[in-house]
Amino acid sequence: MTPGNANARVCTKCVMDTVADPEITFDEDGVCSYCDRYESVLSRQLHEDPGSRVLPDLLAQVRRTRRGKYDCILGVSGGSDSSYSAYLLHKAALKVLMVHCDNGWDEGSGVHNIRQLAERLGFDVYNYQIDWPEFRDVQVSILRASVMDIEIVSDHVNIATLFHAAAKFKVKWIFTGENFKTEGTMPACWVHNKNDLYHITSIHTRFGTAPMRTFPKLGFIRKKYFEKILGIRIIPLLNLVPYDKEAAIQILQNELDWQHPGGKHFESLFTRLYQTYILPVKFGVDKRKAHLSNLIQSGQLSRAEAVDALAAEIISPEALSMDKARVLHKLGLSDHEFEELMALPPRAHFEYPCYFPGYSVWRALKNAVWRPR
Repeated sequence: MTPGNANARVCTKCVMDTVADPEITFDEDGVCSYCDRYESVLSRQLHEDPGSRVLPDLLAQVRRTRRGKYDCILGVSGGSDSSYSAYLLHKAALKVLMVHCDNGWDEGSGVHNIRQLAERLGFDVYNYQIDWPEFRDVQVSILRASVMDIEIVSDHVNIATLFHAAAKFKVKWIFTGENFKTEGTMPACWVHNKNDLYHITSIHTRFGTAPMRTFPKLGFIRKKYFEKILGIRIIPLLNLVPYDKEAAIQILQNELDWQHPGGKHFESLFTRLYQTYILPVKFGVDKRKAHLSNLIQSGQLSRAEAVDALAAEIISPEALSMDKARVLHKLGLSDHEFEELMALPPRAHFEYPCYFPGYSVWRALKNAVWRPR
């Protein structure tokens, strides 16, 4: 299931290679541009020094600017990053509203973990449930478009729900579990801008059948309104603290009865199928390479351990068969219809209307700044 690496050039420090990103470059020691960029950006993205005043000053400002019942909002999925962020905000004694966007794909571990966070930390939960037939139609339209970043739909509604909730509950601060330390390595060719609502709606207009009435929307202009006029800020909390993923998971399991989803973002059934089947089979992408490389770069995993992890099955055939059957049933697609979609030639996002067609080029140029000369 994992894309072959027989003719690939692999980084000598991490496990990123020319299969993951054909534009990757290497220095004279064989170290890739992602490792070089990681080191360059690290000091500017992170403020985890115990003596740093960044986090204490920020938390003081959060408390001081409280305008309603809650100090802040935290986006939660039930995964380790957002769950540990909830744990840290509880330790900081903040009044937190946990916000979750239920797009119909929540798995048991994610639901359990959010419930445990609410009960054990005493946080309220705002759960926005999207109209399923409508969301299904948007998701199937993205599948029909044959673009790689199918998750742009879920990612967009997640971000939009956070900003809409902040405005609804008069909260100025949004915290997320996003972090550079374990998520900073991500090829630009794998993703499209999550705020490109024009792109999503253009694809849906072409391939969808139902109107987007309840779909949470957050285009570039509306996002600027939330940020500049309402003063809402979004903060990746884990960039401000020392973050060891395995140590965090141990705390969550011991203190909050947290259940491991089995993989990064596997608390979503669709995301699990996307990462274990759609990406590797249709697009030749194994996201584990980026996830494991980040852990190597942050000193939380050895390269040998990462190589062994990549050699293991991404998912068992039995589990994959079950996931595939469940996803297709929920999407209303037959095996034949789904395999027809899988057989469509991959298309670039810029082949469809985009708010900013040059975004992909800009991302590539921006990343090139940190490539070794």
